Amino acid sequence: MQKTTALLIVATAFFLRPLATQAQAVTDVPKATAARDSLLQMAASTRQELSQTTKFEISAPRMGLRRHVVQGYTLAANPNKLPADRVKRLYVWKQTTRYLRNGQIKEKYVAQVNNQKILQERRLNGTTTWMKLARGLDLFNKNPATNKYIGGIYTRDGYFIWNGQLYALPKTL
Repeated sequence: MQKTTALLIVATAFFLRPLATQAQAVTDVPKATAARDSLLQMAASTRQELSQTTKFEISAPRMGLRRHVVQGYTLAANPNKLPADRVKRLYVWKQTTRYLRNGQIKEKYVAQVNNQKILQERRLNGTTTWMKLARGLDLFNKNPATNKYIGGIYTRDGYFIWNGQLYALPKTL
């Protein structure tokens, strides 16, 4: 009985060891900084790619100047040669900016391609507080077998994930 229990413990430890080593965060400052910069740069290039391929519309509904909504869209296929105002709009990204009474500016950005959210970002006074990026290397390729995945999650606490690896930046004084 004790042998089987010990054997079970050893087998469990052997199979769980790879999971435990993957959960450790990389704390090397140059590597973590480079990974953070890569994640933020990839998010910025995603925003730029999407803004270059879409048209946009601006609205400030009911709240006047306190909330601005900007939506980027592309026009659906138009085989019947309808006028542009009658063709369905496919919304690709949306940015909401709220100006709070205490002077803070909150921004929320959501982008989706092929009905999948590829970038979600929240900012406070121009500083990214949370971001989730999940996209393929080729932004508009629909075949996942030929498209390399790039992704990550960022929080302002200094912890983030870039391409499946957990990183931790040291706290600044």
